[in-house]
Amino acid sequence: IMKKFLCLFKYVKDSYNDISHLNTDKLTGLTRGSDYYSLVEELLNNNPSVEYSIVSIDIEHFKMFNEWYGFKEGDNFLIDIAAKLNEIDKSINSISGYFGDDNFCIVLPNKEQNYRLLEFKLTCLL
Repeated sequence: IMKKFLCLFKYVKDSYNDISHLNTDKLTGLTRGSDYYSLVEELLNNNPSVEYSIVSIDIEHFKMFNEWYGFKEGDNFLIDIAAKLNEIDKSINSISGYFGDDNFCIVLPNKEQNYRLLEFKLTCLL
């Protein structure tokens, strides 16, 4: 399973070559591009007995949010999401990344309690 997971990351990594030169997003502070994929690969390789899941986060109707509340509030919302993901990363062995626009990703240990934590942290923002 881990080899399939690493192959998936290689495929996604190759698909995002245009952002691979970026280390950390200035707005969110989250890792992106090839540095994110390297961190995930390291996490998986260092913990071969742990089963991980990947969760993609795409904010529905974010363009509309920006139109209604303005880009500054939209940026603040992205910053808040990143802060919650950072909190999760500190409390469990996970790695969060930012892919631009309204797209985030988190690789976390495959445990029900971790999904509940993610859901709780992010729904608190609503």
